Amino acid sequence: MSTATIRKAQEADIPSIAALWFEMMNYHLARDRRFAIAHDASTIFTAWLRGLLEDPELAYVAVAEEKGAVAGYILGQIEELPPVYQTRRIGVIRDVCVMQGARHGGIGTEMFNHSQGWFKNRHVGAIWVRLPFENTIAQKFWETQGFKPFTTVMRLEFDGAG
Repeated sequence: MSTATIRKAQEADIPSIAALWFEMMNYHLARDRRFAIAHDASTIFTAWLRGLLEDPELAYVAVAEEKGAVAGYILGQIEELPPVYQTRRIGVIRDVCVMQGARHGGIGTEMFNHSQGWFKNRHVGAIWVRLPFENTIAQKFWETQGFKPFTTVMRLEFDGAG
């Protein structure tokens, strides 16, 4: 168990969250070029994150704070599935990121556990998480949290399309 405090993210946390997001994206890019981001991605991400912080009923953004610094963040949202499904309202975990030196100490699990209350209070029927196929560390983490494989996302790229 970590010594981190999990709390709702605030405007002042945006630079720390953005730095962690950039670190995470570089990790993915080093393994798969399809994770290449736009030249202004940091600005776009920051603006998007600011909007999420202003919508606490549909977006969950929390940080793990350790020794006065942000050591990780979790970002989730509510989504509605088409009306043909019994379970229509779901939670989606977009990101869980823990800084390099703080990994494997329980912070990711604590942030996820904290998020579950938020999702349950918004009456979601399930929580989904999408992760890179090759990221076996993330797969193992989510399986430890009780997640089971459910669907496969496949991708077809077109030359020169952006």
